[in-house]
Amino acid sequence: MIPLFCQITVDGKESCFSMKCDVNPNYWDVETGKATGRTEEAIKTNALSSFWHNFVTTETGRST
Repeated sequence: MIPLFCQITVDGKESCFSMKCDVNPNYWDVETGKATGRTEEAIKTNALSSFWHNFVTTETGRST
């Protein structure tokens, strides 16, 4: 298992924080940034990732 981190850059300033979530690297799609499959673990991991993406987008007014 490996920890997931959220990395953002706003106005050239980078910030990184732990998402407090681990994922099996065999089930991680680097291109999409999501866990693969329909297991409970994959669904929870992707939901947490989507939450942080939406939160950061809302707070900064910017999207990736």
